[in-house]
Amino acid sequence: MPSYARCGVVEFAFARRKNSISLYGLKQDALEPLCHAFTGANIGKACIQYTKPKKVNRAAVARLMQ
Repeated sequence: MPSYARCGVVEFAFARRKNSISLYGLKQDALEPLCHAFTGANIGKACIQYTKPKKVNRAAVARLMQ
């Protein structure tokens, strides 16, 4: 699973599934304030799932990774 690490700590990961794309924000405190920006996605505790790549809000993902 591809992931991004900062200072040696993994903070964000991606996964391609058969019927979805999953984004894992491994820092819950960073994910919660941005949940409203991920409309059209299924949001779990630390996972954001999109059924189609076109629905991914790239600006929100960029803010989450900052």
